Amino acid sequence: MTGNEKFKLGQFKVSQTVGETKCDVLVDPLTQTDMADGWNMVLPKKKKSSTRHHFNIMLSQLPAHLWYRVEKDNDEYYYNISDNIYDYSIRVTKSDSLLLELYDETNKINYSKSTLQTLYDKVDNEHCNGWLMIKTRQLLKV
Repeated sequence: MTGNEKFKLGQFKVSQTVGETKCDVLVDPLTQTDMADGWNMVLPKKKKSSTRHHFNIMLSQLPAHLWYRVEKDNDEYYYNISDNIYDYSIRVTKSDSLLLELYDETNKINYSKSTLQTLYDKVDNEHCNGWLMIKTRQLLKV
């Protein structure tokens, strides 16, 4: 593994030993569907030589384990959120308050399907996408 390799956005390499053979494995970022299914990626720690990845996203695309860190910076962006080698700039949209309600409702043990449907319809009218919308559709099918 050399320091001048080019990766696609979000990709990184990790070394692993299989038997007595050490090999490098190229890891792709999780998809929005993976995140909707509850997957979470353990990212390598940030080092001076690490490739940093910066994502410009909407709130509905922020990985679930980072939602507790969302704080407003101004009317256009939230504060940047770092997760080891990943950095996220989150653009403020007019549907963010609904997304926060939807996030809270999807994480309840006894969520209300009617509340989910109402919030989903409102947010869907704003053309939001991301893992939260996918997860909500999955919960509504159950």
